[in-house]
Amino acid sequence: MTAQTPAFSQQLWEWKCRNGSVKFPRTRTVKGNSKQGSGLGKLLVYAPIALELLSLMRRSRKKKGGKYIKARKRDRALDFLLGQAQRTVGGGKRGRR
Repeated sequence: MTAQTPAFSQQLWEWKCRNGSVKFPRTRTVKGNSKQGSGLGKLLVYAPIALELLSLMRRSRKKKGGKYIKARKRDRALDFLLGQAQRTVGGGKRGRR
């Protein structure tokens, strides 16, 4: 047998890989860095917490305003959006009036 040069060995290896004669074990690789969470994952974790804090702040502000004082248009819009977001996330069931 003749000795093969490293360049020839590399070419032979690449040819075998291209033609499928080399079998590789089937493994799954995890993409991304496990130390850094994805942006969407962080959003899904922190969104309910932020909604709860916002709703607590809004409720405390409503109590200070008094029972018969009509809320400003901006406050009503913010309350509406906050309620919709809470229901989307799964909190705050609506009761009958």
